[in-house]
Amino acid sequence: MEDDPLKAMLEQLRRSFLDELPDKVGRIESLLIQMERIGPSTEDFNEIYRIVHSLKGSGGTFGLHVITAISHQPSVRRSAEHR
Repeated sequence: MEDDPLKAMLEQLRRSFLDELPDKVGRIESLLIQMERIGPSTEDFNEIYRIVHSLKGSGGTFGLHVITAISHQPSVRRSAEHR
């Protein structure tokens, strides 16, 4: 990598995003299991939406287009429900 501080900072943010990704996916999984067991709640739906929306945006920012594509459908569906 060249000595460009902006590129270095962006790469560090990308690595941090990837390091945190398993925890975020795990949280979505936990919420879905909880919803299956005790029933859905608005809070659970909202938390899942926030996580998915964040993954979608960050995936695009860091050039991880597969994450953006996977996150797009749930994000669009939830947005449509709020109209």
